[in-house]
Amino acid sequence: MDFDGANYFTMTGAQADSLGITFGAEAAAEATVKFFANPYTSATSAPSPFTSLSLSTEHMIPAWDTTISVGGTTYTYISTGELTLARKTAPIFTMGTQAPHVNFAGPLEVTGKFTAVVDSNADTWSTGSSAYALTRSPQAVVITMTDPNDTGHSFSVTMTSVQFQDVKRTRGKEYTEVEVSFTANANVTDASTGYSPIATTTINGVSTAYQTGY
Repeated sequence: MDFDGANYFTMTGAQADSLGITFGAEAAAEATVKFFANPYTSATSAPSPFTSLSLSTEHMIPAWDTTISVGGTTYTYISTGELTLARKTAPIFTMGTQAPHVNFAGPLEVTGKFTAVVDSNADTWSTGSSAYALTRSPQAVVITMTDPNDTGHSFSVTMTSVQFQDVKRTRGKEYTEVEVSFTANANVTDASTGYSPIATTTINGVSTAYQTGY
């Protein structure tokens, strides 16, 4: 449902197309979601089950409460990060109706990018014979974001098999940075059944943690 201050718009059959998560040293974590849905119907009052809504009590998560580990090592010199989950969603149209026959959601693809300070001449992304981005060397990556006002609330993603690539050093600042992209490979560890490139764990006021693979 969407509300612009005057009318309510209800869109059925929605399929999530992409989820983009960004985080950085000078910004709170943000998420952007894109959906495909059937044609909307409008109303001047909220339809069920949106007749009684309450504002969320969750807080923004700053960068200093975000941790990133690669291959079991926590990296403290990553300055920005991006994570994109894409389903290749598309409406399939057929004859005889204006609405799609189905809003198709394809297989999940997970990609991302880190920007890091080159902390030493032993940069693990681009130097040495075992540099992550220069060899076929999938690593486990875990990104955890914790609510600083309530440490019992957190969101984390686990990608057990991540391949880094497209490494680029930048020298536009007084210090050197490195940009590196990555792709998460589907595996059985991150899946409840079958294969998945990613698993998420959300912890809030509910006593049992909620975890899912895609």
